[in-house]
Amino acid sequence: MSGLPRLANVAQLVRARTDEERSVVVSEDPVVGPALRELDELWERATNPRASRYAEAINAEIQFNLMDLVREGEAGKEVGRAEGRREERIRSILRVLEARGIDMAPQDRESLGACHDMETLRGWLVRASTMNVGDVLFAE
Repeated sequence: MSGLPRLANVAQLVRARTDEERSVVVSEDPVVGPALRELDELWERATNPRASRYAEAINAEIQFNLMDLVREGEAGKEVGRAEGRREERIRSILRVLEARGIDMAPQDRESLGACHDMETLRGWLVRASTMNVGDVLFAE
């Protein structure tokens, strides 16, 4: 049976005012009857006091898990902010070198991009602003 006749049967079921009218619709559609029985069972379970306690426990577990996700999201934001600060420091080093007319070899750019230590990057930024044209940025 296609979806439209079944939808019409569901509409008839909803409009039915008596049990007799409902049973006629249920007998005509092999899907509506089992679905209606399943809905009745779900409703009975939902109104059962034990089921309510179970639902409350599930709800508490869901809320706990959501709070974990929120905490993980906040930690992820901080990691993202730190990464943004690192990338900005690298861009600052490159801008200083460019403004001073100092070229960087591609392998030096790779080394710069691979650095994750903010103190090292800070030192390189200071060095980039004070080094002579022939000096090496990464010299110790």
